Amino acid sequence: MKQRSFSNIALDALTALIALVLLIGSFTFLKTCPGMEDGSWMACHWAGQAISGVSAVIAALSIANIFIKDKGFKAGLSVGIVLNAILNALIPGTLINTCMMPDMQCNAVTKPAVAVLSGVLAVLAIINVLLSLKKESK
Repeated sequence: MKQRSFSNIALDALTALIALVLLIGSFTFLKTCPGMEDGSWMACHWAGQAISGVSAVIAALSIANIFIKDKGFKAGLSVGIVLNAILNALIPGTLINTCMMPDMQCNAVTKPAVAVLSGVLAVLAIINVLLSLKKESK
């Protein structure tokens, strides 16, 4: 079995790092709007909860991808990352509504940041799929 190249390990580590930033961010700097004074929640709160859950799945898949050496298995994990990243990008504003006012936290920070980070994760995972499926030269 051929040793994994530094670029493959770096790609896996970068993917895991961005996934962890997205996961931790969903609880901190990417957090959606706070609860209302009467104790109820706006719809964007549930978008934030869904983002946290999907981000946790992406982080788990990307961390597992670091330790897997089988190319077919790595490709499968990377496809899972791509699909979950697309889902994550679609959650705020598309699958779950955000606030009506454009200057609210969920619209001004959460939605664009999740879209960008999820898009970067999808691109990195697609690259990983292509590298994993590339035939070894003899």
